[in-house]
Amino acid sequence: MNKALNTSIWLVFLLGFVLATSPVWQRIVYGFNPTLDELLQIARCLSSA
Repeated sequence: MNKALNTSIWLVFLLGFVLATSPVWQRIVYGFNPTLDELLQIARCLSSA
């Protein structure tokens, strides 16, 4: 049980780290940081094609 608890703590820490650093890696991965309106506009354009 101690090993499962230790693993779950590390997973929560890793998830928090990923969420906390998302402004940095989103620009690297996506190349832009779209707003909700821009995402809806992109989705609308893709659905009409």
